[in-house]
This record gives sequence, C-alpha cells and structure tokens, in this order.
Amino acid sequence: MTAFLARRATGTVVVLLALYSASFLLMRAAPGGPFDADRALDPVTLGALRAQYHLDEPLAAQLGRGLGGLVRGDLGPSLLHRDLSVAAVLREGLATSAPLGLAALVLGLLAGAACAMAGAMRPGGALDRLVELSAAACLALPTFVLAGLLILALAFSGPGLPAAGWGRPAHMILPCLTLAAAPAAAVFRTLRTSLSHSLPQSAWRAARARGLSRRAVLMRHALRPALLPLTGLLPPLGAAVLTGSLVVERIFGLPGLGRAFVDSALARDYPLCLGALLLYTLLLAVLQTVCDLGAGRLDPRVRLAA
Repeated sequence: MTAFLARRATGTVVVLLALYSASFLLMRAAPGGPFDADRALDPVTLGALRAQYHLDEPLAAQLGRGLGGLVRGDLGPSLLHRDLSVAAVLREGLATSAPLGLAALVLGLLAGAACAMAGAMRPGGALDRLVELSAAACLALPTFVLAGLLILALAFSGPGLPAAGWGRPAHMILPCLTLAAAPAAAVFRTLRTSLSHSLPQSAWRAARARGLSRRAVLMRHALRPALLPLTGLLPPLGAAVLTGSLVVERIFGLPGLGRAFVDSALARDYPLCLGALLLYTLLLAVLQTVCDLGAGRLDPRVRLAA
C-alpha cells in the first residue's frame, strides 16, 4: 500500500504541475485582462497595477513564478479580491461548500443505496418502478427547476424553511436536498443494475430455497460485489458535489467555491481561477485514491491486478 500511495502522490503532483502550466497558457491566450472591467484607467495607474501583480513580465517569467509559488504552497494574491490571497478566498468558499457538499454526498449515497436495495427486494414491483421513475426525473430535471420546486414546497407552502442565506443549520436543508438529488439517482441506477447482475434470478431462487430471507440474500451474497462499480462513479461525483454547484449557490445565495470559480474566470482573476481548478483536481485525485483502495477491499482481484 505504501508503494501504491507513493506512486499515486507522485502522479498527482505531476498532473497538478502540468494542469497549472496548460491552464495558465490557455487563459493568457484568451482576449481580455483582469483590469478591463474597471473604469478606464490612465496608463500610469494601469502600468502600476500590472507591475504590482507582475503582469508586465514576460510570459515565461510569470509561469516560472507561478510554478515556484505552487511548489511552496503559495498561490499568490487574488486580482478580484485585492485585499485577500487566493488561499484565503478558497478557504472561505470551502468553509461553505465542504459541509454542504459532504452532507449532500452522504445523503445521496444513503438514499440511492436504500432505494436500490428496496427495489431489488421486489424486482419489477410497484416500488421498484416508482423509484426508477423518480430517479429518471431527478436526472432529467434541471437543477434550477428542482430548486424552485423545493422552495415552493418547503419554503413558501410547507414548513417555512429558509429559501436563501447561510449561517444556520436550517439554511443547509434546501441546498442539500437539491445537490443530493442527482447523486442519489446516479447511485440508485448504478447499484440497482449491479445488484441485478451480481445475483441473477437462478441464484436468487437457490438462496431462497435454502431458507434465506430476501434481506439476507442481498446482504450476504449480492451487496459486496455490487458496490464495486460505485468506486468508479464516486470520484467525479464527489468532487463536483464537494466543490459546490454554481446554480445552487446562486439560487440560495451561498458564498461557496462554485461562485468564486466562475466569478474569477469572468473577471480574468488568473491566480484564483487556477487555484480553484487545482483544488478541484486535488479533491478528485484524493477521492479516486480512496475509491481505489475501497475497490481493493471489495474485490481481491483488484489488488492482485494492481
């Protein structure tokens, strides 16, 4: 395991450096600059601002400075939030996106797995079909439509949950439900299909003939191998949820990472945009490593192949 983790860490560092370099060059090739949105500046002020943030240096020198700061863990100052560093902006956004995304991911996993097992107990039954239709609706509905329906049902017409804002536990309920809907549907469909393949009808009838209950058949014979496909689904799903959703943050007025990333891209805040991109990649690499280790625990053949 130590050798595996060392190889994965080395590969992650190489990927981060390559991604930083490629993204840096692509962003600088796009038209526009970080100070174009400001009111018209005189050449002296504009030159002073560019010199302050080293934008007057050659492109190769800027890239070398950025890579050097990345190796030291310093992403530099934000051009959009000029009194804050990139690390500070990311920490503030992560303080909102991380608990919300983690809660939504756990809720989606539990709800999707519970619905998949409930449907597998009676394949083709009314509950199985109802959950399948609900999962299809969650995947088909745009996020802003689902968020609007939840606000109408639970904020305006229901128990009066807060429809926007951040600071109290109640503020997490509607965004969490909105973010958890798509992961729950994806987990349900993946796990439900995997359960039907891991325990065909012939094996199901044989286990039932030995006196095992339906729950015991699922838990003892079908669930462990059926969980293996989820290890490939969770890394991108988890990274996307944990870093927040721009639509959800816009609708519910949340100061998370998704909004910071898009605002930085529109404002040509190169350091903040690169920092958010690297954070997303790092989360994806960590989740992929955890899922690979979990796949090895679920199926010894994965460890042998590695």
